[in-house]
Amino acid sequence: NAALGVVAHGLGGPPVVIKVAGLDVPRRTGLGDHVRTAMLRRADAVVALTGTMRAELAALGVPASRLHVIPNGVDGGHHPWKGPRPEVGRQPG
Repeated sequence: NAALGVVAHGLGGPPVVIKVAGLDVPRRTGLGDHVRTAMLRRADAVVALTGTMRAELAALGVPASRLHVIPNGVDGGHHPWKGPRPEVGRQPG
């Protein structure tokens, strides 16, 4: 999807924002990783889930001015985990 977005943007389409999560960070091991790295470098904005991921993307050549960190998840202090719930997963009836 990122490749199509970057191509469309080059043809006058809307800005391209790519969200990168976990294994989406290219490791420079194959053609697919080289293509993903190229798309990330051309995106108008790249959203990483953590500061560490942001640093990895910057090391790949994604301009720092286009990198943003927006973490996933829920504030654990606001919604504390209360342990397993036996009722979860039960089949009705």
